[in-house]
Amino acid sequence: MRKIKIYDLKVAVFSTGNEIILPGEKLEHGKIFDVNGFAIVTSLRNLGFSAEFLGILKDDVEEMKKKLAEASKEYDVLITSGATSAGERDLLVEAVKDVGEIVFHGVRIKPGKPFLVAKISDSILFGLPGFPVSALTILHEFVKPVLLKSVKARVENQIVEGVVAKRIYSEGRRELLPVVVAGKRIFPLEKGSGAITSLTNASGYLEIAENEEVIERGEKRKVRIFSKTYDFVVAGVDLLKLLDLNSFYLTSDQKLAKVEFALGNVDAVVTLGEKYEVDVIFAGKDGKIGSVEGYELKSEIEFRDHFQMYHALRRGKIDGALFLKPFAEKLGVRGEKVSSVRLDVISRDKKLEEEILRLLSFQKD
Repeated sequence: MRKIKIYDLKVAVFSTGNEIILPGEKLEHGKIFDVNGFAIVTSLRNLGFSAEFLGILKDDVEEMKKKLAEASKEYDVLITSGATSAGERDLLVEAVKDVGEIVFHGVRIKPGKPFLVAKISDSILFGLPGFPVSALTILHEFVKPVLLKSVKARVENQIVEGVVAKRIYSEGRRELLPVVVAGKRIFPLEKGSGAITSLTNASGYLEIAENEEVIERGEKRKVRIFSKTYDFVVAGVDLLKLLDLNSFYLTSDQKLAKVEFALGNVDAVVTLGEKYEVDVIFAGKDGKIGSVEGYELKSEIEFRDHFQMYHALRRGKIDGALFLKPFAEKLGVRGEKVSSVRLDVISRDKKLEEEILRLLSFQKD
C-alpha cells in the first residue's frame, strides 16, 4: 500500500487594537468591526491550512507578549494584523522584541509598507498591516507563497495581459494595485488601503515599478491573477446586478456609464429612458418609505441598491419600500404594483443584450 506524506501547518490568527470588536457585538462610537481575522482565516483554510482565529489583542504590550508566547507553543505560524507601524499605539514591535526576535520590519511597497516578520520560540510570526487591503495584499504576495513552499506545495502564478482602461497615477514607489480584468481590459480599483471591497472585487494585481508615476489609458500591462476574471463589463441602474453572467458591474452613475461605453470600456449600459417598461412594487406599510437611487422614485430615503434597501426593510429601519419587479421576485418580496419605470438598454454584444432583456424580464412596448 502506497503511503502519502501529508504536510500541514497550524496557523494562529490575531487582530489587534482597542477599537476592533467582533462582528455581532454592539457597535459603539469609535469602534469598528473586525474584517481581517475572518478574511485571513478563510483565505488560509481555502488553501488547506489549519488556521484558527484566536481573537483580538488589545493595545497592551503585556497582553500581547503573553498571548503570543502562549500561541507559539501550540502553533507553527502566528499571523497578526495591525499594530506594526511606527505609531504611538502600534505596540506589536515592542512586544515581539521581548518574547522573540525580529527578522525584518518594513518593505518598500504600497500597500503594506510596515510588514513585520519575526521568530517566537519555534514559530514564525507575520505581522500584517491593519488596513484590510494592505493586510490581504501582503498575505497574498508574501505570506501565502512562503507557507505553500514550506509544505512543499506547488506555487503557480497566473499572469494575463490586458489593456489599461483608465489612466493610473502612482506615488513613485513600488505598488501592487488591485485591478479587475474583464474582457482583456484592466480597471484599477482605487478605494484606499482601508477598503476591503477593493480587494474582494479584484481579479489580481498590476505591479507598478518604483519611480513610475503614470500609466496611460491604452497601455498593455500584465496582471498577476489571484481571483476571477470577467467576460463583460456592465454599468447603469442596479438591475444589472441580477445578471447571472460573468460580468463586472462598473458604476451606477448613468452619465458616467454612457461615457465609459463611448470609450469602449463597457459592454452594456442600462439607464432611465423610454423603450422598456418595468413594474414598481410597493412592499411593507405606509410611513418611512425607501427607494433605490437612480430610478427617480419619490421616497423619504434612497439606498445604494435593492439589496441594501431589502435588508433595511427586514430590520425595520424603514416601513415600506419601492422595489422593481425583478428584484421583488428575486428576493421573495410580496406587494402591489404602484407604478413603473422606463429604461433603455445599449449593448455592443447582441447576445449580452438578449440576456439582459430575458433575465430582467423587460417587456418591450
